[in-house]
Amino acid sequence: MIERVQPESKNRLVSVFGDAGSGKSFLMMEFARMIHPEGAIRIDCGGMNMRELFFRTIIDYGDGVREQFESLLNAGEIKKSSVTMINDAFPDAIIEKDSISVVNWDLIGSPSRDKDGKLVEDIEAANQRAKQVLEMVYEREGIKTQSNAFGIKTVPGVIFESWQSGRPLLFEEYNKSKKGTLDCFQTFLEFVRGDVDEITIQNPMATTANDPKAPKQLTFKRQDMCPVWQLYLSGNEMKDGDTTQEMSESMKTRLGIIWISAPDKNDWKHRISQFITGMPLYTFHSLAQGQITDQTADQFGSWLGYVRGEMGMTADEKKSMPPYQIPALRGYKDTVAAVDMLGEFFFYMQKLSNPESDLFAQVNTPNTTGNSQVDSLDARIIDEISAHGKKLVPSFRTMEDASRDATMGKVTGMDAKGIKFDLSLRGKFNTIKKEMPPGWLMYGQNMEHFIHQYIMNNTADMPATRSHLFTKAKDLGIITSKLNEAKATKVKTLSQLLTFDHDQSSVEDREIRRMVCQILRERYPQLAKTQDSKILTGERVAASSKSLSENFPALLKNNVDFRGK
Repeated sequence: MIERVQPESKNRLVSVFGDAGSGKSFLMMEFARMIHPEGAIRIDCGGMNMRELFFRTIIDYGDGVREQFESLLNAGEIKKSSVTMINDAFPDAIIEKDSISVVNWDLIGSPSRDKDGKLVEDIEAANQRAKQVLEMVYEREGIKTQSNAFGIKTVPGVIFESWQSGRPLLFEEYNKSKKGTLDCFQTFLEFVRGDVDEITIQNPMATTANDPKAPKQLTFKRQDMCPVWQLYLSGNEMKDGDTTQEMSESMKTRLGIIWISAPDKNDWKHRISQFITGMPLYTFHSLAQGQITDQTADQFGSWLGYVRGEMGMTADEKKSMPPYQIPALRGYKDTVAAVDMLGEFFFYMQKLSNPESDLFAQVNTPNTTGNSQVDSLDARIIDEISAHGKKLVPSFRTMEDASRDATMGKVTGMDAKGIKFDLSLRGKFNTIKKEMPPGWLMYGQNMEHFIHQYIMNNTADMPATRSHLFTKAKDLGIITSKLNEAKATKVKTLSQLLTFDHDQSSVEDREIRRMVCQILRERYPQLAKTQDSKILTGERVAASSKSLSENFPALLKNNVDFRGK
């Protein structure tokens, strides 16, 4: 991307294809923000007629038609049935705002979408539908339109908007567009990749009149190109489903696709640490590991906190930053250990969900050492994965969902033992806590619940695989015996590694806590390995700091040794 945005570069096309959630669009959007102040124009091509990106279809209402309708609407002279007809065809096109009816003309003629937000009709079809609805309404309401002034016309689309503004253009889900419409891009791609220096695109619905808003053709010349203009395409592999279309060989050769392969173990850990801390902690830690000593460990944690929470941050950005990220960075040793656990598990589950992975190749290899790590992958698991393995495949979005879920407050269930049947529910509801504490305080435990549920939900009809994954998760310390019957793990668990303190204290308060905890550890050896936040909570130290500051100013200024006092 950097090479192709250089002034001497004629090839301004970057095409990246790979599995969903692998970060293709994220990378392109970030780069676009670096080279243009407004970033990229982002288009979801799923179900879209790609021809409309050159010339989009709009309704030509004619002079005064909108004004007539809005005037009658505000005077209360438009029938409710007419308003209902328009809103049924285009939801929320007419709404009440401050006791005034407001028409969003941009919604009238917008294509319909399914429950997942994917287009189910193209712009031309939507506009034809809008034209029919409005013609019926105008006739019923007596709104006069000139016979040649209310119709459909095509005007320059988003590609021309991008070209004129110089903003990079991103087409997401490129090969999920409407089948049969990609052919219009062949010539344009030749221009973008530098094969030709000028092309002309014809307007398929040009009017006979010389309408400057609906030109008969658009011409793109390299000499007119903005220095930072680029075209980004992202798409998925054919295995992604029926909505993904196979592209012609000529299209593929023009695209010059960069394929992103399935993530390896380090990719998982890099991405997981981003979800937890807002920065690639695992990769930074790997790079700096040889330089981190007992003397520099705290300094490294402070540096991580500064980069994430201070450097280049505006006041609004600091305010919107998740409160657990700085504690997770300052306690980076535990966070890295948790990331190691999660990376190992998700990478293992990724391989387990694929019957062609090397995991199963080892199963079929005779074990001569007696120490194979995959002896437990018996024939039942192989059969289950062959039949249902696709349900289990994790992606980075799975981890994104886990991280989001881990920040939510959880409703605690009742212990079924000893419960007596009682028809009076009022008392039970009154005892429910009205305000749950922030979910992120128990980030690790909540993530443990998510992974437990993920295994349960995605191993239906796969009992052997389910049991195997629970064993793997418990061995790593991700799932504890509380969630699934098993002996308690000896390693520090995910719940313990990612438990955060509701610490809203200042830098000075944290320094007080550090000093007090150091003294307490010297007096009580059993606290040697206990975190500061477990010895003295943030709330307690914040509430006590004022008193400490008033009564022990020497402690703060001169670090007076007050043991025994």
